[in-house]
Amino acid sequence: MVRRSGAYGGVLTLAIIPDFINGMLATVLQPRVASLRARGALPAFNRKFMMAMLPAGLIALVLFDGLAHTIVQLALGPRLWPVCRRSPVLAAGSIVTLMLTGFSRLISMSAPRITMALTSVQL
Repeated sequence: MVRRSGAYGGVLTLAIIPDFINGMLATVLQPRVASLRARGALPAFNRKFMMAMLPAGLIALVLFDGLAHTIVQLALGPRLWPVCRRSPVLAAGSIVTLMLTGFSRLISMSAPRITMALTSVQL
C-alpha cells in the first residue's frame, strides 16, 4: 500500500505539470478578456485559441502516452513503473483541462450566467 501511494504521489506530480501551465495561461488570458469582449474580438480569439490548443493537446496526449514508460522511469526510477502503468490516465485529465482552459476562462469572464448554469448542471 505504501509503495502504491508513493508511486501515485510521484506520478501525480508529473501529471499536474499541465495544471501549472494552465494556471499561467489563465493568468495571461483573464486580463485580456474584457478588452477582447469590448472590441467584439472575443469569438474570433476564442476560435483561434482553440484551433491552436486542441491540436497541441492531442499531440501532447499521444506523446505522453507513448513516452510515459520512459518519463516515469527517468523521473521516478525503474522500480516504480509496474505500479505506475496508469500514469497516462492521470496526465490525460490534466492535458484535456489545459486544452479547454482558454474556452472555459473566456466563457467564465464574459458570460457568467452560462458559467453558473454549467456549474449547476455539473453538481
